[in-house]
Amino acid sequence: MAKRANGEGTICKRKDGLWMTAVIIGRDAATGKSVRKYCYGKTKGEVQQKKDALLERSKGPVFIDKEFVPLSSTEWARLFTAAEADAAMYTALSLEWATGISRSELLGLKWIDFNFITDSVSIQRAVIITDNGLELDDTKTTARQRVLPLPEITILQMKQHQTRQTAAIAAHKAAGLPWEDNDLVFPDPFGKLQDPRSWSKQFKRMAKAASIDITFHKLRHDHASRLSANGVSIKDAQYRLGHSTTQMLLNVYTHRISGGQEKIASWLNSSFPVATITHETPLQ
Repeated sequence: MAKRANGEGTICKRKDGLWMTAVIIGRDAATGKSVRKYCYGKTKGEVQQKKDALLERSKGPVFIDKEFVPLSSTEWARLFTAAEADAAMYTALSLEWATGISRSELLGLKWIDFNFITDSVSIQRAVIITDNGLELDDTKTTARQRVLPLPEITILQMKQHQTRQTAAIAAHKAAGLPWEDNDLVFPDPFGKLQDPRSWSKQFKRMAKAASIDITFHKLRHDHASRLSANGVSIKDAQYRLGHSTTQMLLNVYTHRISGGQEKIASWLNSSFPVATITHETPLQ
């Protein structure tokens, strides 16, 4: 079965060619367990429409993830400190801190998606895991396609990462080693797509070194909670996180949700938890 990576939703392609998704529409009042409904269709777009409609029709109680506790500034600083040994991970962590994009969206980024004039990134695609291996899947829904302003500190990190990567690729080719020019921001050592599962394991090891028990996907929860705590409207939070409905955001992340996208970037720019790290070693 071809499926999306964790955190990318539950739209899957079955062996019979049909697409399906499981939708959590709330919690059972008696047991507290998640209530799931299933949608089927001939295309991903059809399933997405059915999923959105189901969420809009749902009148069940709103579920709030009360168990998740956002990271403190100190914990974020520890994560960044642990990531210093890996320039790519440090840069990815900075970008994740600033955007809350999914793991698969992060690994699907290309340099063409960054606009260093407007200091923004365009989210256009995601890495998915299929029976035929890793593939890039264009984010066809309007909600998933979005342009996010970035704080200056993250833009600086991205420019430094690009410089390191360009030098590393040149050295790689000069040594006669294979390299695929896919314009990926976070490729594997040969320029190909990174496996989201391997990326998660790498992040988990780094988080463990920082003595923090958190998955990469939970950083999206953290971003949503920080948006909420800083007065960002739920519509702006919905746009930034790429959710098709505000109900989805409320069901999964937070309950305290005013501000615009530029205000988000301005706030992020003034609240970076650690000083800039300049990596002088080439990206491996």
